[in-house]
Amino acid sequence: MSYFEKAHSLAPNDDDVAYNLKLVQSIAEKAGTLTRDQNYWTGHIVPLVRRVPESAVDFLFAIASVALGWTAYSAKKRGRRFLKAFQQPGFLTVAGVWAAAAALTVTIAFGHQTKLAAIVADVGVGRSGPSDTFTELFKVPAGTTVELTGENREGWRQIRFSLGNVGWIMEKDLLPL
Repeated sequence: MSYFEKAHSLAPNDDDVAYNLKLVQSIAEKAGTLTRDQNYWTGHIVPLVRRVPESAVDFLFAIASVALGWTAYSAKKRGRRFLKAFQQPGFLTVAGVWAAAAALTVTIAFGHQTKLAAIVADVGVGRSGPSDTFTELFKVPAGTTVELTGENREGWRQIRFSLGNVGWIMEKDLLPL
């Protein structure tokens, strides 16, 4: 699409270029979320994970850890060897719940640390550096969710978009989520 946008800006009166640009834009519109949220983590997992409070997951992890420790202690108290105790169905169940709680805790912790923003300009232009003089790398349509990397220079923010593509975009074109 950026090819046809550049061609249209160079030759605005060319009907073929204008037609091809409209065609590409309509295809991108029909694709919808496929072009807007190409990164599954920022598009689907992070918004879902942010609905769960961190304290609830930490509590679940603490309970699972206590249950795991209690099961191991009770097995040792009965005089069983640890290897034999680990093979018991109760211990395996508690260990599985603990592993699931640990994975959930890590996912939610990363989800809450991820800083997201939405593009509010009609088209956000990603550049290779924090200035208009740097090379244009990509164009991001309005409403696209991007990840903020934390870098901020003179009104420009560094973003990660679409499977790891990194670029700089003007801060006024972003709305933090």
